Amino acid sequence: MTRPPRFHAGHAIQAGVWLVFLAFPIGYLVSQESSTLWVLEGLGVILLFAVVYVIGFGYTEAVPHRRWRPWLLYWFVSLVAIAVWISLFVGHWVFNLMPYFVAATMFTLPLAVGLSVSAVIMILTCISLIHFSENAVSMLYSTSGTLVGAAIIIVIAILARREESKRDLENRLAVSGEREHVARDVHDLLGHSLTVINLKAEVAAKLLDSDPARARDEILEISRLSRVALADVRSTVTRLRRPDFGGEVEAAQRALDTAGIAADLPDPHTARQLPGVNAPLFSWALREAVTNVVRHSGASMCRVLVTPEKLQVDDDGAGFRGTAGNGLSGLRERVEESGGSLDIGPLFSQHTSEDQRSPGTRLLVTMSGDHQPLETS
Repeated sequence: MTRPPRFHAGHAIQAGVWLVFLAFPIGYLVSQESSTLWVLEGLGVILLFAVVYVIGFGYTEAVPHRRWRPWLLYWFVSLVAIAVWISLFVGHWVFNLMPYFVAATMFTLPLAVGLSVSAVIMILTCISLIHFSENAVSMLYSTSGTLVGAAIIIVIAILARREESKRDLENRLAVSGEREHVARDVHDLLGHSLTVINLKAEVAAKLLDSDPARARDEILEISRLSRVALADVRSTVTRLRRPDFGGEVEAAQRALDTAGIAADLPDPHTARQLPGVNAPLFSWALREAVTNVVRHSGASMCRVLVTPEKLQVDDDGAGFRGTAGNGLSGLRERVEESGGSLDIGPLFSQHTSEDQRSPGTRLLVTMSGDHQPLETS
């Protein structure tokens, strides 16, 4: 069963703008020395044409390509029938309705078909005016505004189709790129994690009888790896939802909790207001930083600080090894394109006491004009 079309008030309002061309037949009708009843009947028919035209456009879908729907044919036939009825009152001035038929074809039919039909409508209109008018030159001159209006409608329709096609292509490319990114992330994180989990499970099974203590350690390691993999999956899924910065803070909390990493994060409700115009960039940076902490750092603690011009993510993990993967490289490009800077380095200085368990890592995104180099604690 075919679902009935949905009414779009915005399309109807846009179509209503062109009702200005009805001024020509209305002006001719009221200027004639006819009875009041005749004029009112004519005005009623013209009003009927306007209502059918606007309502019909409200059920159209402004997209470059669409399947033919039977109701479009009924709409076109209704407009033609009412136009013939109007001709009984205004004669050849009915040809001033031509832009409405051009718009109906240009915005409802495929572009090539719409252009062909519109050209035929305009040519037939000119031929008819020359044939039926006693003074063809005067009539063509008086309807030149109508012809120009039809040409403008064609240009607007072509530009609208091109813009819609461009947006559609950009959306499809964005979706494709996001899918590739997610597929690569899922493959990387699950492929490695599940391989290690499988190997450790086999080792644990072999050691259950001969070395129960070591088997227990292997099982605990399997549990830890499973939490990390789950946190990675949640982080990847969160990327698809495109939350605001507050949502990213909440997602980071969930990912760190799942991985068993203590989290010191700002309040999500407050965090929504802190970054200001930098919220989209800081959201991306926080997502990438937390993903790296969960996946690679082996940290037990992660702390996030944010101001309108700075995002700082610290962890006490194994430390930055000096090589950036695709995620960090992409993040650096985004930050620099936005006029900021990205610094990644050790959290603790070389003078840190030996009882520190690891050097840690600090990721710092700075958007202020006065960039300060990374300072270690």
